[in-house]
Amino acid sequence: MVINLKNFKVFIIAVIAVFTFLSILYLSIIALRIQKYAFKENKPLGIIFYTKTPSNKLNSSLTYVKQKINEYGWDAVIIEYNDEYEKDEKILESIKKYTKYYIFEIDEGRSVINSNTILLRLRKNDEREYERALKIKNNLSDKNIKLNIVTNTLEKTKGYNVIKLEISDKNSYESARDLILNAVVSFSNDYTD
Repeated sequence: MVINLKNFKVFIIAVIAVFTFLSILYLSIIALRIQKYAFKENKPLGIIFYTKTPSNKLNSSLTYVKQKINEYGWDAVIIEYNDEYEKDEKILESIKKYTKYYIFEIDEGRSVINSNTILLRLRKNDEREYERALKIKNNLSDKNIKLNIVTNTLEKTKGYNVIKLEISDKNSYESARDLILNAVVSFSNDYTD
């Protein structure tokens, strides 16, 4: 009986040791997760651009806006892609770098007639985004830029939200870049407040 009691004590001690080891391992994993998300270094605001419009003028304007945004201390990226899957993949890869980011789809179109007007497409029934858009509309009106808001867009959820802006295809390079820059800065200032 004494030998069995010794084996039982060894078994109990081994179970306690394994349980202690697994508990410490589990707590270490939780601590790493907390450290990863709570104590992230202060990264700049990430601004990601892409366009569906194959326009050299628009691409040049986005390159100019990217340089200006980087001068503001934010980090701007232009996504170039061949298909929707590649676009989504590149966007998801880009947003991993930032704690706070905004994605802009900027296109040219004929639905916007005036050169000082931006068309903003919002998801249907999104009151919070609509309220923000109204504040930004007031900010842009001080700069003599009109913001028209369309709220009938039905968008599939992709794991990220996209701010869809459309400008007139009649804009010159200078007016397009200034319009995009003012809109992006107004949005980003409002969203970072």
